[in-house]
Amino acid sequence: MFLRSTVYFQRPEEPGFLAVGEPGSGMIPVFSSLAELARFAGACAWASTIGEDLLGLAPAGFVFLLDPLGRHPHRFDPGPWQARGAGPDRTTEATGMTSSIATPGAPGGAA
Repeated sequence: MFLRSTVYFQRPEEPGFLAVGEPGSGMIPVFSSLAELARFAGACAWASTIGEDLLGLAPAGFVFLLDPLGRHPHRFDPGPWQARGAGPDRTTEATGMTSSIATPGAPGGAA
């Protein structure tokens, strides 16, 4: 189910992910909804993609933490996925990503 689900994350100024920690022990927070993203980060720039693409885009040495402040946070280690050679090409054209700058869940904001 995760592979085909939309996943949201904070969009940094430069292409990539906002990560916490260093490669080997770092994590990247990702979210199942804009509401979960807002709970964690408030109003922020965001991007989204599907889970399968997200796993293929993971920087080496980082894991994803889904809904870190939610009721059931879940850790995804993309290492095994990447080792299999699965996932899309790491090009913008292949990802199907969308992004916006908005207040998640706010009137007139992205929903």
